[in-house]
Order: sequence, then C-alpha cells, then structure tokens
Amino acid sequence: MAPPVERDERADRAVIAARKRPWTWIPPAYVQQGLQYGVVDTVTSTFFDRMGVPLASIGHWGSWITVPWQAKALWSPLVDLFGTRRAWIVGAQFGVLVSSAVLALLAVAVVRSARNALMAPTELEQFIAVALVVLLGLQILLILGGVFRLMPLTGLTVPFVSYGGTSMLVSGFTVGVILGLGARGARLAPR
Repeated sequence: MAPPVERDERADRAVIAARKRPWTWIPPAYVQQGLQYGVVDTVTSTFFDRMGVPLASIGHWGSWITVPWQAKALWSPLVDLFGTRRAWIVGAQFGVLVSSAVLALLAVAVVRSARNALMAPTELEQFIAVALVVLLGLQILLILGGVFRLMPLTGLTVPFVSYGGTSMLVSGFTVGVILGLGARGARLAPR
C-alpha cells in the first residue's frame, strides 16, 4: 500500500481561490504573453540596429516577426478545435527539428564535397570540382532565400530533397564528378 501523499496547503488555497474568482488568472496570463512579445520586439530591433540595418527595414521586417501575436485571434481557435496545444507544439518542434537536420545534412554534403574537390590531381580538375561545389551550395542558398522570402523563387528544387527526375540526375551527376575527381587525386597522391 502506498504511503499517503502530503498536500501543500498553500497550493490548495490558491486552487480554491482561483475557482471562486476565475478571472484572477487572466491578467497574469496576458502579462506573460506581453513579456514575450515585448522581449522579441525590443531585442530584434536593437539587434538589427546594432548591425547597421536601416530603420525602415527594421520596421518592415520587425512587423513581420510579430504577426503570430497579432493574428492569434485567427489561429488560436484552430488549435482548440483540432487537437491539443501540446500536439500542435510537439508537431511544430518536430518540423523545426527535421528542417534543421536536413539543412545540417546539406551543409555537411557541401563541406565534404569541397574538401573532396580540393583533392583533385590537376588544377583544371580542382577548378571544375570546386565550381560544381559552388553551384550546389549556391542552389541551396537560393532555395533558403526563397523560403525566407528574401528573394523571388520559382522552379528551383533543393538538391537530393525535392522530387524531380532531372534535378536528381543533375545533383547525382554533380556529386559523382566531384567524388570521382577527388578519388582520382587521392589515388595519385604520394603516400
């Protein structure tokens, strides 16, 4: 038989008081939400100002950062209708985790390809391999710029991630050439 659980009398009194006056928890909840909003708004403005970003750009992009708070009346009923808040938060965090993992893998692929390209035996082969690495990395940066709405984007695919026959073939060919040139250089290098 389990030992009796000791109860915290202060917590019990707080719960009873909250049940008698349910409006007492609303102001602290809004203060807590306002603190987050204020911190994000103030920190981003100060951060970009110290980086030398023009005030007009700070105002434009800073207003986009606060859109989730401004549109909360629109999206919060969806959270309540379709599942629990915990499920939405876990889903969003999982999405961020997967996206970060894909970006990390792409960065590792570009760095390892660059290292392999520098192992090519002749300068011409090194130049070709490095140019292909730069093209691969530039394609990834263009996609990221389009995703973050920093530049217009149409018709480009993420190497090895987006479905597309031609994109997969060209990306595979590019990495194959880089690996082949690097392997040839490693084979010809004196030991």
